Amino acid sequence: MRRKQLFAVLMAGSMAASLAACGKTDTKKTTAATEKKTEAATEKKTEAATEKKTEVATTEAKTEKATEKETEAATEKETEAATEAKTEEASSEEATEAESEEASSEEASSEEETEAETDEAETLEVSTGDDKNTVRVVKPDGTVMEIDVSDLPSAQENESDGQMQTETTAPAVPKVSFGEKIRKIPGKVKNALAAMSNRILEFVIKLDVKNIGYMILASFALLLLLGFIFCVFRQPGYGAMLMSMGFCMWIVTILLCAGVFGLPPLMDGARCSIYYVYLLSAALTALADGLLYMVLPLRKLRLVRNAVSLAVAAAVLMGMFQNHMIKQSDFSSGFVMNGAITCLSNIIHENEDKTWMIVSANDETQMGLDHGWHYETITFLRGMETLEKNTKVIIPTKTVYFFIEKIPGDYAVSYAKSGQSISRKGASRSLPNVGGIGMYQGEGRWIVMSRMYYWAQAFMELYPNEMKVYYEDNKFICYKIEQNMYHQYDFAIDYRYNQNKMQDETAEDTQDETQQQSEATNETQQQSDASGKQEAGK
Repeated sequence: MRRKQLFAVLMAGSMAASLAACGKTDTKKTTAATEKKTEAATEKKTEAATEKKTEVATTEAKTEKATEKETEAATEKETEAATEAKTEEASSEEATEAESEEASSEEASSEEETEAETDEAETLEVSTGDDKNTVRVVKPDGTVMEIDVSDLPSAQENESDGQMQTETTAPAVPKVSFGEKIRKIPGKVKNALAAMSNRILEFVIKLDVKNIGYMILASFALLLLLGFIFCVFRQPGYGAMLMSMGFCMWIVTILLCAGVFGLPPLMDGARCSIYYVYLLSAALTALADGLLYMVLPLRKLRLVRNAVSLAVAAAVLMGMFQNHMIKQSDFSSGFVMNGAITCLSNIIHENEDKTWMIVSANDETQMGLDHGWHYETITFLRGMETLEKNTKVIIPTKTVYFFIEKIPGDYAVSYAKSGQSISRKGASRSLPNVGGIGMYQGEGRWIVMSRMYYWAQAFMELYPNEMKVYYEDNKFICYKIEQNMYHQYDFAIDYRYNQNKMQDETAEDTQDETQQQSEATNETQQQSDASGKQEAGK
């Protein structure tokens, strides 16, 4: 029994020992394999890390080299640019110093100084200083000189958006103080009053009276003063009327002088003067009445005031008669003739509205606006200036009137031979090539009327029974022609003064003038012969 137990113990111990030995063996094997794997992985990682470090080091080295190269290149470029600019400035300063030395030292010759400067400039060593605004210059003798280039005009630059931009300074505008503006007001008022006075003398009152323009302006100011006095102390309604008249005259005066004051001229000065004269008469009358009312205010003096007012009116009328300022029954104007007004009035009364047309120089456009039609003379003549196969001038109304001035007016623009009659010489001239009403002014009007007259003569030769004289006096003539509305006239004819007939007509004009001179000479000779016979008979 004991043997069995002992045997079992031994067997168990041997088994345990064998198991322990097996475990140690497996452990050793496992440990060895693990160590091998760890070493292999460690070697691979070490190699990979080493390669990466090597690549990083290589990249860093390359980057450093490229950076160093770029830095060196940029530095060299900046240094070269700064060196060139500063060298030029240093040279300019040295040249300035040399010139001052040359002026101060009379003994040194200019050639030696030039050579010395040239040699010195060639051997200068220029470098950038610690500050970008300084340049270090080493002279041949070893002396070092730093130049501050920030004060030079060429170096005053501002850096914006990475670029150097030259400063541009606007010229300083002197500021005018409020006190100076106030002190300038009297001078401006004086100039304005002088301009108003000159315009009144030019367009309204042409009298040789000293300061007449200023007197009229003073009357407007007196109107305002009287109106204010009446508003405060006496009758507000009457005072308001006087002040309204005063303000009205100042406004019209400014309108008359608009162009002089730099304002847009709403009305031409000559046309504005027409309204100015009417308002001026009313303003002066109101002023006289206000003064009388101020001097004779009491109701007891009412009769005296009315008598004085009547006497003033009579004196004004007598003065106007003596100075020929009263309008007569005969109409005369530098813009339109009395015959044209007479003709137009008769045409309006004799014809139905919109059945007639007037060919004239613009003047009758507005007067016959609601009754008939108007055709410009210059348009009529230009329509047949160059005759071709298709050239036609048609006027589609039953009756046509042609207004022609035998002695053309100047229409407010005079010339050397103002007042001359129409002639072939005027007709042979080229039509005025201007705009507006320029062709109807001065010499242009004489040419247009001469052309129109000889056209009418040529057309009357073609149609003697149809073309008739409607009205005529010593300065004006009007032709009339009736048309068949189903067969209208073509007014474009060759009247010998069209553009293609100018040369031939000029030669004929010369012959006519020669013939007229010979006839005048013969008449003079005949008159002298007759007077000689009469003296012999006595």
